[in-house]
Amino acid sequence: MGDAWVERLILNPRGGPQRSEGLLVHAMPPFFFADLGITEFTHVGAAVLPSRAQLDRAARRLREVLHPA
Repeated sequence: MGDAWVERLILNPRGGPQRSEGLLVHAMPPFFFADLGITEFTHVGAAVLPSRAQLDRAARRLREVLHPA
């Protein structure tokens, strides 16, 4: 699973080292990076999907990043 981009925000779905950060760290205007940390998966038929708890956590993290209080 690679990075996901939303305008100047680059998301790392699985967490860990973010390959694009090293390449874009000096870009102007700057890019912003967020780690969603999806690490637990479940099998649904033939599909392998993030667990419900992991999706809920990722959604909360996206809200924090996109709409800071």
